[in-house]
Amino acid sequence: MGRYVLFIFVMIITLMLSGCYDSRSPERVAYVHGMAIDYKDGEYTLYLQLINFGSIAKSEASGGRQGESSQIIKISSGKNISDAILKILLTAQEELYFGNLSFIILGDQLLKEKGIEPVIDLWSRYPETRYKIYFYTGDNLLKQAITIKPILEVSKSLNRLADPENIFHQSSTIPIRTLRDIIIGINEPGHTIVIPNIFIQKDLKDLTEESRVAGANGVTLYNRHKQLLGTLIDEDMYGYRWMDKDFARAILTLTKEDEVFGAVTINEKKVKVKPVIVNNKPRFHVQINAAGSLTEVNNDYLGKIEAKQAVEEIKDMAEEQIKKEVMRTYRQALQLDADIYRLSEVLYRKDLSSWKQYEENGGIPLDEQSINLDVKVRIQNAWKGGLRRSVK
Repeated sequence: MGRYVLFIFVMIITLMLSGCYDSRSPERVAYVHGMAIDYKDGEYTLYLQLINFGSIAKSEASGGRQGESSQIIKISSGKNISDAILKILLTAQEELYFGNLSFIILGDQLLKEKGIEPVIDLWSRYPETRYKIYFYTGDNLLKQAITIKPILEVSKSLNRLADPENIFHQSSTIPIRTLRDIIIGINEPGHTIVIPNIFIQKDLKDLTEESRVAGANGVTLYNRHKQLLGTLIDEDMYGYRWMDKDFARAILTLTKEDEVFGAVTINEKKVKVKPVIVNNKPRFHVQINAAGSLTEVNNDYLGKIEAKQAVEEIKDMAEEQIKKEVMRTYRQALQLDADIYRLSEVLYRKDLSSWKQYEENGGIPLDEQSINLDVKVRIQNAWKGGLRRSVK
């Protein structure tokens, strides 16, 4: 009798176990990897980069080139983003999975006419969404950027736009912005949203074949009042890295009398911003403490002075260069009416009563005198050629 009871119990447990009858094969699912969105003539234009991981696996198993036919671009338009997606679904050959979406590129026209809110509203509600979707801007480059493939024979999921953190730890010049960062920026007072701006460049894949690559060379500034303020490119935005809390590493080029003197790799940085009220105006004392290694130097110049003096001059040049970059970016942002260093937020966090007193339209009025900047650089490693580390 006991055996029958045990048998019935085992059968019941077996029937309760979930099986794989409802599982989906990878080749029957198209994963949305990248997306570009713009707005024109009253309609949203949508570009989807689809990847079929099943075909990638087959190409690897057969010894062929990885993922030769695994990428498909879908283009659609609609009165809203959901309408554009629906039109793509009407012709889709396989189920589209949006949980693997890695990056979104926003067109300038979209930001000017509709703002970033429709995009955030959709993906913050969608159940498959991850909050680590990387955001970029790129005027007139959406179609080209969404079709770019990695030059190296690696998975398309590892391209520069889908995995910016890999290079960020080596060069922190361009910030990283995710869906989470954008949501915080929209909802917090005194926030200016800084979004990486992309460009397209031609590189040599080998000596006989040319290829296109996507990179980032600037930042687009957008405020919580749904306004696109403008874009800072190259040298105009280099100062932002020295104020970015996520900074990891950057190469600082040193100049002396308009000539390139050398380079210092900065791998440590701390920033302190202290708000004060001077003559009934908010002012901000900014202290930047940085440390790094001397990576390149003009040897002709070194031969003319003592090693100890050379290290101190290198330190002074690095401090002056960081000051110039920080202030140049600050001035360029002021021309766009942008608080790029989020000084208004600093006052809001540290002195709410003063922020309420001086706040205008959600921000603190700023001018060139609003920042009092102090920069200290320490050369940690400069042993070659008799050079020593700096004293401070």
